[in-house]
Amino acid sequence: MERAQSRSVQTPSAPTSARLPVNTRQGVVLLDAARITHAVLAEELVTVFTLDGHHLTDYSLQELLERLPAGRFERVHRHALLCLEHVFRLEPLETGGYLAHTAKGQSVEISRQSARNLRKRLGLRKGTEDD
Repeated sequence: MERAQSRSVQTPSAPTSARLPVNTRQGVVLLDAARITHAVLAEELVTVFTLDGHHLTDYSLQELLERLPAGRFERVHRHALLCLEHVFRLEPLETGGYLAHTAKGQSVEISRQSARNLRKRLGLRKGTEDD
């Protein structure tokens, strides 16, 4: 019993908050989760994109997903998280996925599997986006 309690003390769960602390060279920046549009993994670092700019972080995409408010962000590719509230257009790709376009003019690739889930969530039938 003691070992189980000590393990739970050593691995606290990540807090979810409306503000995401991100370490930068200038100090810690507190990002408003409502202004985060997406996050993309490139090489070893994740870039968090907001309506105001972008910030590099050493959080993994999974850690970001756990720290951000539940239900707001989706893992849409092994290299990307996306907040659908900031998407204004889904462009179908030949692979069966989508290219999501944000209001700020950025694009995020959505994998074929995530596109299937997204179509179900949005109530779309396959092929209706081609009409």
